[in-house]
Amino acid sequence: MKFGKVESLIELENLDLSLPLEPHENEAYPSSIDRNAQIKVFIGAPAWGVKDWKGKIYPEKLKSEEYLNYYAKSFNSIELNTTHYRLPEQSDIYNWLKQVPSDFLFCPKVTQSISHFSGLTNKLKVEEYFNRMNSFGTNLGLHFLQLHENFSPKRFADLSKFINYIPKGTKLAIELRHPDWFRDQGIFNYLRSKGIGTVISDTAGRGDVLHMNITAPFTVIRFVGNNLHQTDYQRIDDWVEKIKQWNDKGLEEIFFFVHEPQELACPEISDYFIQTLNKNELTTSASIKFVQQQDLSLF
Repeated sequence: MKFGKVESLIELENLDLSLPLEPHENEAYPSSIDRNAQIKVFIGAPAWGVKDWKGKIYPEKLKSEEYLNYYAKSFNSIELNTTHYRLPEQSDIYNWLKQVPSDFLFCPKVTQSISHFSGLTNKLKVEEYFNRMNSFGTNLGLHFLQLHENFSPKRFADLSKFINYIPKGTKLAIELRHPDWFRDQGIFNYLRSKGIGTVISDTAGRGDVLHMNITAPFTVIRFVGNNLHQTDYQRIDDWVEKIKQWNDKGLEEIFFFVHEPQELACPEISDYFIQTLNKNELTTSASIKFVQQQDLSLF
């Protein structure tokens, strides 16, 4: 993910990558009905078709049509970017569902014909997208809408119209990228009023998108690492501490999507995240299954 990328290690090491303070408006959220229930943590990468994971979490001779099945042995969710580029056929979705366990969650990104190419106000396009995504059934986690960097508050009316088009009860999180959205709490107060969640992006080169606003009982964290640089681990430690705080306040769900350059190190940083969660008495059904670990178990 190039968005927010830093160009050098020197620049990276001189940035303050700590999590900022939360806005006081967060006091209204999290707001779980059952505050004794532990937060559910869903962990995923942006794709399963990463050939370089062979020898890591995929056996060396694994066929591409089996990648998703093995991906779902390690991760319990996926940031489904493929839906951003084209609407999958129902047959594609049914085929994917056959390869994952019943508790695995797909989190589709709203197609770019809606999010980037003026389709936000096209009711038929919006309805077509959500109708198709209903094919995921109980394996549907949430939808997330990623708005273009040029999509500014001047187009709030278009965004509001889109939100009014979505089916009632839809679990949706929105990723804002234009800097003007972060100048005040206006958009986040609006999302709170609609029960719409936010995407909090943690990428080294764009501190403003690390806005820390919780607007629903769930949120999405997009964590963009830097090839397992030491700061990746420090940032993960900070996130686990924050999730622990949110758990104590009653947040219900976290969707934590990891990005690394070319996605090569997603399994390693995810494994560190899971181990750190466990050390802090937080649990997740995700468990990275490295091929080496599987081989050793045979002896």
